[in-house]
Amino acid sequence: MISRGRTRAEEGSIDAATRANTRWEETLASYEAPPLDVAKDGELKDFMGRKKASMEDTWY
Repeated sequence: MISRGRTRAEEGSIDAATRANTRWEETLASYEAPPLDVAKDGELKDFMGRKKASMEDTWY
């Protein structure tokens, strides 16, 4: 039998989109970046510095 009474949403339950949003916010808040080797970090920063120095500053 189909109920013509109040829907779950009208009774205050949350929908799938709201549950999914809450879940990804919790996941993002609990994220911890994996450790990066100090030597590789230094190499990457050196590379980025050289690359930035070789390019003209532009505003898009």
